[in-house]
Amino acid sequence: MPSYKITSVEPVMAEPFTISARLRQQLNYFVIAKSAEDEQRLAANEFEVDLIDVARWAESGVIRLVSPLDSRNFAEIELSFEQLDWLDWLLAGQVKRFRVEAIGGEITDPTLPPSF
Repeated sequence: MPSYKITSVEPVMAEPFTISARLRQQLNYFVIAKSAEDEQRLAANEFEVDLIDVARWAESGVIRLVSPLDSRNFAEIELSFEQLDWLDWLLAGQVKRFRVEAIGGEITDPTLPPSF
């Protein structure tokens, strides 16, 4: 199974963070949604996070997912150890923007529906 390397873009850090293909598919739950302007500003496979949200998720150990069918309903999902380690890495380096790159192996489609 392929793995991915997350490299900090803002601020620049020396040590990248390695994640599984599973977490790669789940990143959309944690990153700021891209606007048309962001698409022009951010390079391919670059994402941004809100560090206030990251701190809240890391502290609580859960993330709230809103139902796409009913915005009044949500589920609280307990975070995995890998997700918490990644959030800790983001907080330790105050990483606001990062790039995701594949590390060898067959690349899976990151747009496939993720599973917790």
